Amino acid sequence: MSYTNETKKLHLPQWVGTDRPTYLVDFNTAFLNIDNAFVAQDVEIASILSKVNQFISKMLGTGDDLNNLDNGHYSLPPNDDYIKQNRPTKKAGFLYVYNDNVGTWQIYVDSDSQMYIRSKLHDGNWSSWNRLVGESEYKNFVNNVNNDIGQIRNTANNAESVANSAKDVADSGLEKATNNEEKITNLRELETVHVFTGPITSTRIEANTTSIISFPTAAAFLKTGYTIVGIVQMWLPQNKGGNICERYEFTETKCEMTVKNLTSDVIIVEPNSYQVMLKCVKL
Repeated sequence: MSYTNETKKLHLPQWVGTDRPTYLVDFNTAFLNIDNAFVAQDVEIASILSKVNQFISKMLGTGDDLNNLDNGHYSLPPNDDYIKQNRPTKKAGFLYVYNDNVGTWQIYVDSDSQMYIRSKLHDGNWSSWNRLVGESEYKNFVNNVNNDIGQIRNTANNAESVANSAKDVADSGLEKATNNEEKITNLRELETVHVFTGPITSTRIEANTTSIISFPTAAAFLKTGYTIVGIVQMWLPQNKGGNICERYEFTETKCEMTVKNLTSDVIIVEPNSYQVMLKCVKL
């Protein structure tokens, strides 16, 4: 061999005083290793940009079935025959779809700022649509979605800029490749969502009253170095509609939610029946 050592990441030659370098073996192999590293990085960046496109709103027609949509945001026009689309109202609106290995969730906000939600677990049946919140909550939801889209676009633009700059690797190829790998890892962590259930004890919600539901501490469900930045979704079991979340507080030490029973019946929420999905990021 014409060189004694090699770098850990890209396996570039490292010579000592007694080595005899060769162009055909040492330098050709080193340059090929650098080029292959950035080809792989370009593929990773393309995958990230593809995920970003899922968050850009798409316009649906009156014939599109809401039961068969992938992750993303969708705009819908008014439709008098809305039941065939499996939507909650004939009014124009905005649909947010999220699915993973747990199930699928859909949130629909109509032109009167009314919000509806439904879900299904795995390959089960869809729950009925339930109206959740009013105008102020809708505005907060839209702002959060717009902020998320802006952050993802900015992150993708930054990643593309880093990739372009990293192609000039004459004297710092290894260091730049390592930095880009860390940035790609952080992009993946932005999508991390944790689901846990509650309450800790059986909770009784009288008719037309509010009650506080306490959950197990979130610290038990979070990876080291993560923090909760918001609530993505929460839901009661089937046939417990007519409820609205008036307040929620989820930290690593305090996890509880104030829920109002809008029905004329008593609702009893048993342990492991009320589920919450949280959005978490790595610090």
